[in-house]
Amino acid sequence: MQAIRPVGDGRNPEDLTPAGNLTPGTLGGGRFDVDSSVTAQKWAWLIPVRDQRRFPVGIPILSVPAKPASLMSTPSDLPSPRIAITGLGLVTPLAGDAERTWKRLLAGQTAGCWISPEDLGTTHPKLLKNICWFGAPVQGFHSARSRLIAFAEQATREAIEGAKLTTRELEHAVCVIGTSKPDLTAIDHSGYPFQDVYPSSAAHHVAALWNCQRGALAPVAACATGLLSVHRAAELIREGVSPIAIAGSTDASLHPGLLASYQRLGVLAAPGDSPGSCCRPFDQNRDGFLVGEGAGILVLEDWAHARARGANVLAEWIVGRCVSDPTGLTLIDSTGTPVVRCLEQLFQGTRVPARESIAINVHGTATELNDLAEGNAIRRFFKGNPPNCFGIKGAIGHLMGAAGAVELVCCVLALRDQQIPVSANHVRADPQTGISLTTHSMQFPVE
Repeated sequence: MQAIRPVGDGRNPEDLTPAGNLTPGTLGGGRFDVDSSVTAQKWAWLIPVRDQRRFPVGIPILSVPAKPASLMSTPSDLPSPRIAITGLGLVTPLAGDAERTWKRLLAGQTAGCWISPEDLGTTHPKLLKNICWFGAPVQGFHSARSRLIAFAEQATREAIEGAKLTTRELEHAVCVIGTSKPDLTAIDHSGYPFQDVYPSSAAHHVAALWNCQRGALAPVAACATGLLSVHRAAELIREGVSPIAIAGSTDASLHPGLLASYQRLGVLAAPGDSPGSCCRPFDQNRDGFLVGEGAGILVLEDWAHARARGANVLAEWIVGRCVSDPTGLTLIDSTGTPVVRCLEQLFQGTRVPARESIAINVHGTATELNDLAEGNAIRRFFKGNPPNCFGIKGAIGHLMGAAGAVELVCCVLALRDQQIPVSANHVRADPQTGISLTTHSMQFPVE
C-alpha cells in the first residue's frame, strides 16, 4: 500500500502547498493486488493538494474527500521527508507512452488480440503451429535485448525526460525496478546476454544506462511487484540513501510456457469471438484474464530536492502498506479479510475516514476468486456502501509484475485530469461481488 498526491495543476512548482494528509488525494483510493497466484496484497494512496486543501486519493483504489483540510491530520502526522513524484513513463498494450495510453483508456479502447507462436518470438514455432494464443502484446516493439529490459528502458526514458533530470543528478539516484519473473524468451534465445535471464536484469540495465550510483534493487512479489518497488524506493529516500529514485516494474509474460501454465491453472479468459472483449473484471460473465505486457516507471524525489531544482511535481507519495495472505500458493481468502486488514492499516496511517473515499481503482483480474474476495473486502470495509470503482485490466490485460506500477501511473494521470477512466468490458455487475464498475469516463472535481 502506498499513498501519493497531486499538487496544484501539476504544471507550476509554485502551486505546491504543504500536505496535511497521508491519504488519497484528488481521486482518492488505495489498491491491493490479489489473484489466484498471489499471496501478497498491497494498497496505495495518492493525495492532490489544491488551495491548501487535502484530498485523499488511492492507487488502484482512488478516493476524493469531501471535507477540507482542517478536518484532516496535520503535517506533523506524516512521514518525513515528503516525497514528490516528478516523472512518469509507460509502455502498455495500448501505446508505448503514458499520454497515448491514458487517452485510449479514457476512450474505452481495448488491446486484446490473437497472437501466434511467431508473434511470441518462440524458437519452436513448428511444435506450436496449431496453437493460436490471445493476449495484449505491445505492438510493433522490437529490440536486440529482452522485451523485459526494452520495456523498462523505454518507460524509464520517458519518466526521466518528463522529470527533466540531468546526467549529474541521475548519478545520485537509486534504481528500484522489479518484475514477477525473468524473461523466458531470453532463455530461449542464445544470442541474448546471459544477465538478461535474471529478474534483476531490468534494474541492472537501467542503473547502468543512466549511471545511477546509489544502488539497484529488483523486488519480486508477483502482481504486487510494482507497488512494492515504489514503496521501497520511497523508504530509501526517507532513509537518506538518495534524493532521487527511479522506481516501478516491468514484465514480459507472453511466452508459450507461461501461457500454457496460466491456461492449466484455469485463470485465462475464453477468447470467444473477440479477444478484445474477453477480460471482464467484476462482470457476471467473467471467466479470467488475458495476459498483457509492458512497464510502468515513476521518478520519486525528496520534496526539498524537487523544489530546489524547480521540478514539476505531479503528485506526492504519502505512505505504503503491505500484508500477506497465507491461504495458499494459488488461493486467496475469499472473505477478503487480509485486504480489509490492509485497508485498515492504510487508513490509520493516512488519518482520513473511509467515508471520504469517492473512487476505487480495483485490481480486478476478472477471475472468479479474485473479484469475489476483492468485492467482499471493499463492501466490508466501507460497511456496504462502497465508493465508485473502476478497473483497467479489461483494456490492457493483466500485466503481471508490471500491473502495480502501470496502474499507479494511470492513477496519477487520473488525479491530474480529474477523470476516472472507462472500465472496459464491464457490462453486467455480478451480484455476488456487490461491486459495479464505471461503464463510462467520469469527471470528479477538485476544488
